[in-house]
Amino acid sequence: MSDAAEVEAADVDGVLAEGWMTTDNETRQSLETEYRKFKADPELIHNLVMHQRILETWERSSPKMYARLKKAGTLEMTAFVSQQRMWAERDLLERAGMPPTDAREEAEKGWLMLEPEDDPDEEKVEDEEDYAWPAADLEKMRAEAEAAKALAVLQAKLSGSQFKTGFDPEILQAGITLAGYHIEKGARSFTAYTRAMIDDMGDSVRPFLKSWYLGVRFDPRAAGFDGMSGAAEVDAADVDGILTEKVGDDEPDDVIEQEYRNW
Repeated sequence: MSDAAEVEAADVDGVLAEGWMTTDNETRQSLETEYRKFKADPELIHNLVMHQRILETWERSSPKMYARLKKAGTLEMTAFVSQQRMWAERDLLERAGMPPTDAREEAEKGWLMLEPEDDPDEEKVEDEEDYAWPAADLEKMRAEAEAAKALAVLQAKLSGSQFKTGFDPEILQAGITLAGYHIEKGARSFTAYTRAMIDDMGDSVRPFLKSWYLGVRFDPRAAGFDGMSGAAEVDAADVDGILTEKVGDDEPDDVIEQEYRNW
């Protein structure tokens, strides 16, 4: 990823106005170089859900830009690099003291090019909402991004080479974030949540499953998560039993798929 100094010195407006909106060879070569650098980074996590929604929004709201980039063969690369630059800018703004939510919004405005393109020759669209990024989709993207980040932290922290005994607040925070993602997504019961977390992380999370679940259970912001298991039920739960038992006849589909259906 670009370092802080490079991001801080970047002329965002210049890049958008003169760089990625053109298709000349020099611009393409620069874009390809940055794209290859990102792809070669083994620690980089690219949010595929966000990537797809960026492309869908460009196609809907900026059809001329979308067509130009697609014709030049740089559409996928531009979306990929735009997302990575957005994350770098968000991190820079947070380190500068900006609240995380504001930092994220500013970074998205600067790099994801989500605003509809102006075209004075076209008639005004009657329903302006057709050009807006749906709030629900944006929240899903944010949740997916935060879950991916938490998953990366846990994978690094709980790996055999890096795992250390003793309390680690980063493991706690990342675990609750990932737990909250699965619970909000629909895995409300401790059983469904356990299976979702094991699917994501494997056996390394077993010792933490109950504490992370209860961390979400007692968070006032989770008051609307109907169907969560009570503390006594969680305390008495047998994780090994949950993972070995079969889904009952009263649950026609896999538990997690059933509960995630409306996500």
